Amino acid sequence: MSISRNRSRSSFVVLSGILFLIILSSSHLYAEGLKLRAVEHLFDIEGPPGSPFSLPTDVVVGRNKKVYVLDGVHHKVKVFDYNGRFLFQFGKKGKEGASFTTPVGIGIDDDDNIYVCDSPNGRIVIFDSSGKFIRDFTISPPRGGKRPRPTDVAVDTKRGVLFIADNINHRVVVYTNKGRYLGEWGGRGEGDGEFRYPATISIYRDKIYVTDVLNTRVQSFDLATGNFFIQIGRWGVLQGELFRPKGVSVDGEGLVYITDSYM
Repeated sequence: MSISRNRSRSSFVVLSGILFLIILSSSHLYAEGLKLRAVEHLFDIEGPPGSPFSLPTDVVVGRNKKVYVLDGVHHKVKVFDYNGRFLFQFGKKGKEGASFTTPVGIGIDDDDNIYVCDSPNGRIVIFDSSGKFIRDFTISPPRGGKRPRPTDVAVDTKRGVLFIADNINHRVVVYTNKGRYLGEWGGRGEGDGEFRYPATISIYRDKIYVTDVLNTRVQSFDLATGNFFIQIGRWGVLQGELFRPKGVSVDGEGLVYITDSYM
């Protein structure tokens, strides 16, 4: 038995080494293909003095040159300037009004209003750029579904529309920024337009991008209709493949950036 175990362990080490070299090689080719610019570390933001972050989960940057970090375990949004200097914070633990409990996702509109996903309570809580409470609303569950668990929200400012990832009910639900229900799409599954635990959302021009975590992909939809557009990625550990995607963002040139939390 000990010989068998040693052989298994040796085989695992060899396979792990080969896999590492494949990943390293593909990453090198990918970087060459994109001609990535040199990345320079500027500084870290660790939270205000005496109150460091505890598992921060999301961040948005306003046109007002403020950085809003969601410190979910502390039930706070902490605000910094572009140099990482702490400015102020807002929020407290609770289930209604200007409070929330271990929120996961945060969004921002062109007027720098802040939208917090109060995940355990199935709510969206809205503040202005200074942290003043504006309104909140509760997301309705689908027929026969569970209490919604919003994990991220993206804002179409021109139309005043919110796109919310309801992780537990495997759907994207659409509301106005006043809290009026407009529609939804999705459902648990592996086909086009279906999800297994959607996580984060990003908008670019007329398209919306949603990480579909357990289906190991990002799906893109038409912003106005919700119709399926394209799938990005597939299961795997090599170039162009995803193992456990969580975050998605799109830059001004339309390049899509996806975080793979496992790899």
